[in-house]
Amino acid sequence: MAFSPARPALLALAEYPNIGDSILFQLNGLIVVFIALGSIWGLLELMGAAFRLAARRRHASAHRPHPAAHERPSAPAAPAAATDATDPRVLAVIAAAVHLTLRGQPHRITAVTPEQPTLDWAREGRRAIFASHKTH
Repeated sequence: MAFSPARPALLALAEYPNIGDSILFQLNGLIVVFIALGSIWGLLELMGAAFRLAARRRHASAHRPHPAAHERPSAPAAPAAATDATDPRVLAVIAAAVHLTLRGQPHRITAVTPEQPTLDWAREGRRAIFASHKTH
């Protein structure tokens, strides 16, 4: 017969245990289950606290003002809507790409707006549904 960790506890019970022994055996099992569940809950709470602390630190470092003493004079200001929605570094990359692509041709960037791909997929889905309806 194979060894089982529960076997010694089962051997401690009589062949026909009385009601008191059965209740004690079940209470011991419940205590073990609640200790295991409590340990898992405590571990999850500690992990949640660690993640919240890391998020607070990340949030605080993102909103810390950067020193501007060593900065060069900035380029002409972009439109207000573009600077609110887009990082200035991204605007610089877009301007450089336009300049390199249209060499020698006059050009002006009037607006940069972020793309919203979720709206495009929703529109395409609605278009496909409406196109599938046959009207006579």
